[in-house]
Parts: sequence; structure tokens; C-alpha cells
Amino acid sequence: MTDTKSQEELEFYSASVNAWYSTALEHDKSLLTLSAGGIGLLITLLTMDEIKSCLTLVLYSIAMVCFVICLISVLKIFNGNREHIIKLFQGDDNLHDPKLERLDKIAFWSFIFGVVFSVIVGITTAYQQFSKKEPNMTDNKSKTTRGIAQDSFSGVQNLQKSFTGVQQLKPAATPNSTTQASQPAPTQQPVTPVKKD
Repeated sequence: MTDTKSQEELEFYSASVNAWYSTALEHDKSLLTLSAGGIGLLITLLTMDEIKSCLTLVLYSIAMVCFVICLISVLKIFNGNREHIIKLFQGDDNLHDPKLERLDKIAFWSFIFGVVFSVIVGITTAYQQFSKKEPNMTDNKSKTTRGIAQDSFSGVQNLQKSFTGVQQLKPAATPNSTTQASQPAPTQQPVTPVKKD
């Protein structure tokens, strides 16, 4: 009975240690993958868009440095884990490694700061794009309104040109026609037939 119980405890301990190592390894792999992706994303954004201010360049630089620190820390953790497991197999009972603990904290917090600065970069870039487009939109509106107004007023000048020809259509007044026009036309008397005897 005791042998069965000790066997179960040993299997449980072995499964727990295996799960702990798998979880820690997956955590470190996730940090490694996400940090490399963050660096790639920042470099892509940096090459696609021009730098608007010195503050944006500083934020890009800080975010990239944080992700690089995370990458280096995770790679050192992988190397330290291998050395730590070898020491355990050689009979070292010291399970606590302060160097690995320190590297874990550095990797975690540098990744968090990298994400925070990346978000700040995104917000400042979006704000600068929005503030840059807003005056241009008002300038375009004023230009188009001014152009429409000028077009409509130039049409009025064309109308004036077309109306100046109307005066030429008026008949010219001659002296004979004015005197004839001023005298009334003679009225015709009805002709009465003459009777012959």
C-alpha cells in the first residue's frame, strides 16, 4: 500500500515538474517570438512612414531597445536553464538560481515596457497624421469654394458680353422714318358710289 502511494506521489511530482518546465519554456518562447515580432513591426513602420518629430524617433528607439533587451535576456535564460539542468543531474541540490530569476524579471519587464512604448508610438503617429491632415482639408475646402465663386463670377462677365450685342439689334433711327412715324397715317374715307341719272 505504501509502495503504491509513494509511486503515485513520484508520478505526480514528475508530471508537475514536467508541466512547470513546459509552462516556463512556453512563456520564454512567447516572449522571444513577440519581441522579435515587435522589432520587425517597429522597423516596418519606421521605414514606411517618415519621422515627424524627435519625440517619435526617441519613442521608436526606446521601444526597440526594450524588445532587444527582452530577446537577449530570453536567450540567456535558455542557456542558463540548460546549465541548471546539467547541475541538477550532476547531483547539485540547489534548485534556486538567482541569476535565472533576475533574467526572468528583466525579460518580462523589458517586454512590457516595449509594448507600452510601441503603443505610445502608435498614438503619437496617429495624432500627428490627424493634425497634419486637418489643416489641409480646410485649405482644400477654401480653395474649391474660391474656385467655384470665381467661376460663377466670371460667368457674369460672359453674360455682360452677350447682352452688349442686344443694343446692336435695335433698329437704327433715320430722319425720314422718325417724321413719318411722328405723323399719323391718313385715314381713308369710305368711297360712296355716285348715282347717274
